[in-house]
Amino acid sequence: MRIRKRTRNLFLIFSKRNRFLNNPAGFGFFYSIFYFLFSNFCIFLLFSSFYFPTPNLVNAQTDPATIFLEPEKNQWQPGREYMVAVKLKSEDACVNAFHIEIEFPVQKLKLVDFSTGRSIISLWIEKPDKNDIAAANLSGQLIFEGGVPGGYCPGRAAAFDQAGILAELAFRSPATIVEDPDGINGAFKININKTSKIHQNDGTGALLEFQTKDSFFEISTSTHAGGRQWSEFLKNDTISPEQFEIKINQDDLFEDGKYFATFQSSDKQSGIDRYEASETPLANPSAKDNWKPAASPYVLEDQALRSKIKVKAIDLAGNETVSEYLPRIPADGKKTTMALLAAIMAIAIALTLVALNRIGNDKK
Repeated sequence: MRIRKRTRNLFLIFSKRNRFLNNPAGFGFFYSIFYFLFSNFCIFLLFSSFYFPTPNLVNAQTDPATIFLEPEKNQWQPGREYMVAVKLKSEDACVNAFHIEIEFPVQKLKLVDFSTGRSIISLWIEKPDKNDIAAANLSGQLIFEGGVPGGYCPGRAAAFDQAGILAELAFRSPATIVEDPDGINGAFKININKTSKIHQNDGTGALLEFQTKDSFFEISTSTHAGGRQWSEFLKNDTISPEQFEIKINQDDLFEDGKYFATFQSSDKQSGIDRYEASETPLANPSAKDNWKPAASPYVLEDQALRSKIKVKAIDLAGNETVSEYLPRIPADGKKTTMALLAAIMAIAIALTLVALNRIGNDKK
């Protein structure tokens, strides 16, 4: 709960201070320090001095933006899985931060998964995980938050892609039809809550006015093709997440100065599902990987930095990408090693001189 409260403050700061994010050269570095600053309430210090907005197409909003669900109407078969995309359309405004709330009837639908692979959002503040999905299936509400570094202008997108995908949801329809006062013949709707928020990329982080369009569905017993959209989507994802770099950092303000690793990958199909980390001693090259759930920043177990560090990025389809980090010998360690070698050489020379001296004495 404490983390979620922090994201609310970060969400507003991110939408108002984004010059640093507009700088491609600094973008990778931002990911390296972002999560550390996030945990120590230092985000404001990072963004307060850097601001450079992407100008809107026009200053005045003439055409309301729309958040909608796609498909808008459809028939689903009982017990099948289907995908619903959350999309944004706006002719005039450029945006850079989102807070989206989705509501659905838990008696008639079960949320299976949350995909970000084709999302325009690249910086996630609150990305639903398995626990969030389980909670949503109890409450009937799913929340996600994130932003677009540099801003996103739907009106400037290609004609065939005017609506940007924010996320894709996988639902499973009920195995049996249950009629109730809220629906007829198994009909139901998925809607976008009016408390959702969009922030403009105008330098002030002003809220963007928008309208919503819900999706209406009907569970039908008629036989028709489909009903395996999510399974087919995962089956077609055969590409592993993108390669990424592991960076080791240390700061007295974070975890009592312990060493920690930062990392960030991306996946353009099903999206990143989770990360796992493994630390194996350098002194034991044959040691097997000991994979554990991980998230960036990841506090290292081996604070002596004498272990090989591996991080595995896994997408929703199960494809994996592994990155490694081999710790370098610290400067002090190099000095110690050189001193030890010098001492060994000195002892060897001394022993050699003693031996030669004894040989000389024996000849006399």
